[in-house]
Amino acid sequence: MSAGVREVADMNPEPKPAAEASMGELTTQLSSQTSRLVRDEMRLAQQEFVESAKHAGIGAGLFSAAGLVSAVAASRQSAGRHAHRRGYRTAPGATVAGGAGERARTQRR
Repeated sequence: MSAGVREVADMNPEPKPAAEASMGELTTQLSSQTSRLVRDEMRLAQQEFVESAKHAGIGAGLFSAAGLVSAVAASRQSAGRHAHRRGYRTAPGATVAGGAGERARTQRR
């Protein structure tokens, strides 16, 4: 039995039947059960928030990585267009950025 289930089971003492309990006892039971309910709901809401924050963090990280990949791809494409406009041909499989530009410059049209 998990700790949360055990706590809930311990929180429900056998109340006296309504006919036997005095008004003071009923008020005390109502007060204690209401405060337990509020505490339990707050714990549950906190756990749900933590879980949703984890999912949101993972999603934001993946979105950031996709943005980085697209920015690098756009940069490389732009560099390739620039080299093409200036009359350079790139060797098959060579990248203009990252040091292969020297090899590409030697192959003028």
